[in-house]
Amino acid sequence: MRNLILGLSVIAIFATLSFASIATDVFDEARNRDRETVLRINGAVFFTDIADSETERREGLSRKEGLPLDHGLLFEFGTNDYHGIWMREMRFPIDVIWFDENFVVVGVKHSFKPDDFPSVAYPDAPARYVLEINAGLAREFNIEVGNQARTAVTGLF
Repeated sequence: MRNLILGLSVIAIFATLSFASIATDVFDEARNRDRETVLRINGAVFFTDIADSETERREGLSRKEGLPLDHGLLFEFGTNDYHGIWMREMRFPIDVIWFDENFVVVGVKHSFKPDDFPSVAYPDAPARYVLEINAGLAREFNIEVGNQARTAVTGLF
């Protein structure tokens, strides 16, 4: 009888730990999907989703039909580097803006088009963040290297 109780206790403990681990993973995944930031630069305000996993960064805006004018996708890489952006399976042109760890613009690619694939765009200096917005907005708001962006972020910074 003692062995049965011990065995059932071990199984119950294992099941509890497994459930806690699965619940934590599910919670983290849901929380990550809900994160967004408001990024302000040169009078422009962009509401952005955050792509900070390898899968999210690889997928980017691929297969999306477009973005509202005041929206974008903010890639967070965790380290400064020459992070390249491509147009694989993109359906609309974008402007790409690279930022360093202080949200200072270090590179801008204007009107990157789906037909440009397989070309890869790179910043002029190492960057930690990349913002993809509708083509033409970087010029409209005079966003250029050296500009400082401000953020109000939920869940990242």
